[in-house]
Amino acid sequence: MKVFLDTNALISLAGLPGTTLLSEFVSNCRSSGIALCVSHIQVDEKVDREMPSYQARIDKAILEVRNLGLETVLESTAVGVWDVSRWDLSRWSGEVESALYRKLVELISICDRNTGKKGDATRDAITGVSALDHDLFVVCDECLFRSFQSATASQGNLRNRLPKTILRKPTAEDVATGILEFIVAKNSSGN
Repeated sequence: MKVFLDTNALISLAGLPGTTLLSEFVSNCRSSGIALCVSHIQVDEKVDREMPSYQARIDKAILEVRNLGLETVLESTAVGVWDVSRWDLSRWSGEVESALYRKLVELISICDRNTGKKGDATRDAITGVSALDHDLFVVCDECLFRSFQSATASQGNLRNRLPKTILRKPTAEDVATGILEFIVAKNSSGN
């Protein structure tokens, strides 16, 4: 099973050591074959957009997750955007992905403006499109979550490619609990 994490979900999982959920989370992820997936956007975005010291938090998060013995995968993004994407870590997108990307940029921009969040919606939109074809998309950003839900709601051509998408608080316990609930539900349904 493939779980795609937004940036805050990735960073949150670095806080698992020292929590009561650690052993349950690790054993369930391992036994269920969970791959925790991110793209270079999650690795790069905070460095580019905010403070360079943020890189240490992201590096620590990836190292912590790998040190737990969990499979982590740095995937290519589903779209490539000039001056944002690493071209060696992005794919040429089709019409469906391009249309979803444009819609996400529009919706996230509107939501960000309405909530007073500053910044460019490009990276969040790339993250959303890159979550396609995964089993679960864990999101800690409300604008990304709402926009992804809205943009994909009427897209029948995406039905087989949409992950279950959950909004979680950016804490280790909440993110881990969301993933554990997904694993339990998936295992109990036999899929």
